[in-house]
Amino acid sequence: MTDINQFVKDTTTASFSEDVIEASSHSLVIVDFWAPWCGPCKQLTPTLEKIVGEFGGNVLLCKVNVDENQAIAAQMGIQSIPAVFAFRDQKPIDGFMGNITEDELRKFFDKHTDTQDTKVDELLQEVINLKQEKNYEEALTILESIATDNSDNIDVILEIADCYMQMRKFDFANDFLANLSPQILNNEKIRQLKSTIELSQSEPGDDTNISSLKEKIEENPSDHQSRIDLSLYYNSVGEKSLAADLLIKSIHIDREWNEKAAQMQLLKFFEAWGFADPVTAEKRKDLSAIVFLGGYMNQETDIKNLPEVIPIFPLDNCVLLPKAILPLNIFEPRYLEMIDDAMKKNKYIGIIQPSVSKRKKSDTERVGCLGKISTYVENDDGTLIFKLRGFCRFNIIEEIENRAPYREMKVTYHAFNDDLLLDDNTDTIDREKLLNVISDYLNVNDLTTDWSVITDTDTEILINAFAMLSPFTAKEKQALLEATNIENRSEILIALSEISIASRNNKKNNFIQ
Repeated sequence: MTDINQFVKDTTTASFSEDVIEASSHSLVIVDFWAPWCGPCKQLTPTLEKIVGEFGGNVLLCKVNVDENQAIAAQMGIQSIPAVFAFRDQKPIDGFMGNITEDELRKFFDKHTDTQDTKVDELLQEVINLKQEKNYEEALTILESIATDNSDNIDVILEIADCYMQMRKFDFANDFLANLSPQILNNEKIRQLKSTIELSQSEPGDDTNISSLKEKIEENPSDHQSRIDLSLYYNSVGEKSLAADLLIKSIHIDREWNEKAAQMQLLKFFEAWGFADPVTAEKRKDLSAIVFLGGYMNQETDIKNLPEVIPIFPLDNCVLLPKAILPLNIFEPRYLEMIDDAMKKNKYIGIIQPSVSKRKKSDTERVGCLGKISTYVENDDGTLIFKLRGFCRFNIIEEIENRAPYREMKVTYHAFNDDLLLDDNTDTIDREKLLNVISDYLNVNDLTTDWSVITDTDTEILINAFAMLSPFTAKEKQALLEATNIENRSEILIALSEISIASRNNKKNNFIQ
């Protein structure tokens, strides 16, 4: 007898992302919103549990007590209970409100548990076997038949493009990818394969040509084109570290040469190798040290060199995070004077939120972030436009009495010493998942951006910038600011984004009538 308890669990706002969003990538997840006082809930839930148990693990049931998890219920637009949602591929695909009969409930399950996915998986395995035998034509025939009803299946798309690439039919591969939707093209695996195809079209030279390239670089280290050509050769023979090092040296010598050609080539390597690749992870840090940091921290990498007393700029629903940029427009006289004083001293100011909880005694949060003015423009009307570069978070010790119209605080940075490390410690972060969540978040909110800028951005900077710019609540942004480390911040960011995505999808699809 099947133990249904292993397929049924109580979930909370904190665990919703893992229990529902993540789990729906692999299984159909049914979410039951209920409350102890709800009579119809007591009738529906046992039937849900019984039917889920019959699927032997192919369907999961997550129960949400709305009394204890009001935030997630509100975000999902739950107005009355019982309310049931079906999640697949990290988004709600169907739902209903109220108690329904067991026959109606079984029809609801049947609608979303057909055997189509199993058939596709079996055919894809057959394709993989054919490719191992280098029988690409027959593999393509099967893939084209699958694509008829599964045109947005990423695995099918990847296999088709890879078949063309293995057959050296690069024009076919490029034409096939060019006809995909922008949303599919933004998929991390699709971008990785596209870069691999582009690199595969660069044929390595013969031994004589390779020797000539090495001699040219030895005679003239600033021969950037020879560095790029030699890096393509090293990449084609699997010497990824050597390929990357050639380009990093070129960037260090002259980053702007030929419209940043060396940097663009290196980023293509990263995308083709995959962001989880150890060489990619290592060399991205080297690139960040040159391109982003560029020595901007130098002596300030030691908290002893940071000021103990700083002017404070309280901003509602706004945070500054380390290594990120915050543009500001100042017009209030007291803050104009604060910026003027900072420019005369060390260019530092602290960004902090007003208290997000009425129960706190202080009128500001206790944790903020130190920023340094990087650009400064005074307009004809006397207002200022400037950018702050985030350095290190701080804890407020006490407010300092002064004669200035703005506030100053005595702060300590000791709890956040890691903010100043050049090594961003992002090796354990699933960059592919992060990019997919950002892509989905932008799509459901009808936002557009230059995706190449996002994919080219260092992981830590990307997390911090997205956390700052996304329209989360002040309390949520404070939680992101106070995250223990960049990995923890990434987890919070993804969880908040996935809940928002699920909520937006529900409102767009209007499952609950």
